[in-house]
Amino acid sequence: MRLFLLLTLICPYAGSLVGATQNADLPPAGNPNAPPEFCLSLGQRTDGPALCPILTYTQETIWNVPCDGHPIGTERTVRVLERGITASGQDAGSFQVTAASPNADPAQTADLLVGWWGNENLNTPGLTQVNVRRDGARILAHAWGRCALIDCDWGEEAVELRKGIGLVVWEHGFSTTQMQLMPQPDGKLRVAYRSEYHDNSGRVDKGQTESFTRQAPQEDDASAAAARAVLRQVSEQYRTLPTYSESISTGRVTRTRTYYLPPDKMREEIDDLLEPFVRVADGKLLWTIYTAANEYRVFPQGKNQGTPTSLDPIRGTPHITGHEVCDGVACTVIQVKMERGAIQTYWIEDERHVVRKSTMDAREASHSEVVYPVVRLGGAVKAELFTYDPEATHAKDRSVLSREAPLTSVGKLAGDFTLPDLDGREVTLSNLRGKVVLLDFWGTWCGPCREALPGIEMLHRGLKEKGLVVLGVDNEPAETARQYMAKQGYTFPTLVDAKEIAGKLFHVGGYPTTIVIDREGKVAYYASGYEAEKLRDVLRGLGA
Repeated sequence: MRLFLLLTLICPYAGSLVGATQNADLPPAGNPNAPPEFCLSLGQRTDGPALCPILTYTQETIWNVPCDGHPIGTERTVRVLERGITASGQDAGSFQVTAASPNADPAQTADLLVGWWGNENLNTPGLTQVNVRRDGARILAHAWGRCALIDCDWGEEAVELRKGIGLVVWEHGFSTTQMQLMPQPDGKLRVAYRSEYHDNSGRVDKGQTESFTRQAPQEDDASAAAARAVLRQVSEQYRTLPTYSESISTGRVTRTRTYYLPPDKMREEIDDLLEPFVRVADGKLLWTIYTAANEYRVFPQGKNQGTPTSLDPIRGTPHITGHEVCDGVACTVIQVKMERGAIQTYWIEDERHVVRKSTMDAREASHSEVVYPVVRLGGAVKAELFTYDPEATHAKDRSVLSREAPLTSVGKLAGDFTLPDLDGREVTLSNLRGKVVLLDFWGTWCGPCREALPGIEMLHRGLKEKGLVVLGVDNEPAETARQYMAKQGYTFPTLVDAKEIAGKLFHVGGYPTTIVIDREGKVAYYASGYEAEKLRDVLRGLGA
């Protein structure tokens, strides 16, 4: 049973890589008494030479250095960081790297890591919080990342202590994120992470590093403890019993039928206003099936996918706020105060301890509601519901279509569409023949999109007199995009692609995606992500 909006991480993070290595062939670090050579790999388990990311001054420079080899990179604007040398990071000013020590005591490293850590950058598009705790002899890390309304819960993983640094691997299914937890001399925690994608999108994450400060652990009073006990009881039922439920929602997803077979199989039949689909977790793979289009996406099933979401929030503060009748049954009302002012509310049926209704209120005028008219626990669930064979219908992999789009689209006439802008005026792509058109597919929820938008705005202002038409394309409600653009001072037009007409037409598989259409209406450039230099070169070549 799903009691939340599934938020998939489809945006690659951008930033600088961190780690540490020492190599005589690289520029000197400024210390004539260099420490012994050491090398740290982000979770590498092979017996061969480890590849060590280097701290860089710019996010464009990526270096990988074998311990016994020569540096490989795209620029020379890099300094090797020795222990104790202060350097500049693109995301949070200057800092020191002192953690990578070959003789570090694991017990001392664990003492430095254990605690609640919050990102110093409150507006980060990436990691927001890391909690590290002891579980007997093990060290465990729980992480959260930035999402639209509330943060996405990455779950909890074991920490491997190596050379004064904590190493963690997060399996999200469609991606694997490798992370370094590096205690700093000033009591802060430096966190470096990079993702490898398994979604056939071809995306490459450059990785990033961020600074975290220690926070006071959350402690429950008697009221919060009582509410949490109820939520844990509900979560335990959903986790251990076969379940069938039907939910009716406000917003884009209107109705969902969910089947769950413990411990890790789930089927969701989702009536989405944009495009109905079925999601099947078969215990190994996670399938998203678009029946009408005879297409699908498939990823490895992540650790926490295919299981009901726990209602027991680690960071939120729950309280019982009253007792009400919901859909004819007596319910206990529990409210959970979340980050950024969001409030999640549950109506728990007293007799069976199941959720009959939930709401999410975040920011002004942002309200969503889900009711569960049908909830059955412990009944028989057919195993064949959790299988899918694309060969049976000759279905196509939508991720492959998206990955191939840059190759198959360039040089061909762009498909036509008509969409309204934020003021309701219709814009037809074919009517812009004779001009160079830049389409930027973006969303307010997408961190890399937000990072790219200042560059998109500069192109709009600087080249519109040369015949460049910049059009943002966003599938969110018009008011959401309008408020964000007004707050940031952006002036380029944005189209509302509520039914993802343009997104499907161009096989957009991730955000941001930038597409350039030449004066003859042909696709001249197609890229997943935002590459400023390449984009400027293309526009310059088209006379814009």
